Amino acid sequence: MRHLARHLPLALTLAALALAPAPSCAALGGDDGGGANLPNRGIGPWDALDLDGALLLSPPVGGALGEPSALADDGGIRLFVDETSDGGDVAVVAFAAGADGTALTRVGPVLAGARDPSVARDAGGGLWMAYVDDATGAIGVAEAGADGAFTARAAAAVEPGADEVVASPSLARDGARWLLYYTLVRGGDAPVIARASAGDDLAFAFDAVVLSPGEGCVDAAGAEETCWDAGSVSAPEVRVAVNEAGQRLYRMFYRGAKASQGDLGFAASYDGLTFSRYPYNPVVDATVDLDGPANVRVGDRFLLYWHETRSSSVSGLGGGQNDAGKPSERF
Repeated sequence: MRHLARHLPLALTLAALALAPAPSCAALGGDDGGGANLPNRGIGPWDALDLDGALLLSPPVGGALGEPSALADDGGIRLFVDETSDGGDVAVVAFAAGADGTALTRVGPVLAGARDPSVARDAGGGLWMAYVDDATGAIGVAEAGADGAFTARAAAAVEPGADEVVASPSLARDGARWLLYYTLVRGGDAPVIARASAGDDLAFAFDAVVLSPGEGCVDAAGAEETCWDAGSVSAPEVRVAVNEAGQRLYRMFYRGAKASQGDLGFAASYDGLTFSRYPYNPVVDATVDLDGPANVRVGDRFLLYWHETRSSSVSGLGGGQNDAGKPSERF
């Protein structure tokens, strides 16, 4: 999310989560739509993709990459990311990858003037993308054609108010409706995560703020401490999943920060509005600032992509994998 500054040093470490509970469900706590027995499968630990220390994807010379969006596709993965050229032009570019998620083949630009993509399928299998319009700052929605290129709808999905910034949309199909999660900044307030929803007409209406900066954290001794995400929460990526009992779950990866440097955390919900944080957050604990998580499942394997910057001149996409056991949810 480029409206929020990145201050990224060099090294990255992945949380081992050695204390994470072994069963397939962890007690996340919370009331209403949150509660106990929300998933921990596919949350961690994350082993770095085997790239010999290289980035998964680097930007073009003189350009930049933004946040990724991942989609399982015929046993492989399609990855969408906004790319800024050395001349300043912005477009969402598609890449194809095999099941290992690392061997990327550039397909080409699919939507010009757009950043922060999030791609989802409709009930018939058609592809739709939520994105931020680089010119207006509004969140738009576009539909893919037979050639793979996306055509933007004329009406914006979410128009920011005079004192607002919206960014990092996450589009998800939920039965007969569309859900749109996104970062919302109002005035000088800290970033929060909000939700809007729509029917097939894609006329989105604001629902609620679903996640705010963390508070009320305690350490192992029970003493109050500053939450890892007390400063801001942003860049949500929400998947609607169904567990083995047929129960619907809303799985969210997001960026949290105490100050300027962010890590990646997880929260989940039964109703898509009241989210409970995973008790062992952050799930990717970094010494650099991470942004834009994108989670995808291929068979029994989970992959998590993100944007990272290793120095003022080295940035791009990184990622991790989780192969521990059979997934308990379908998405």
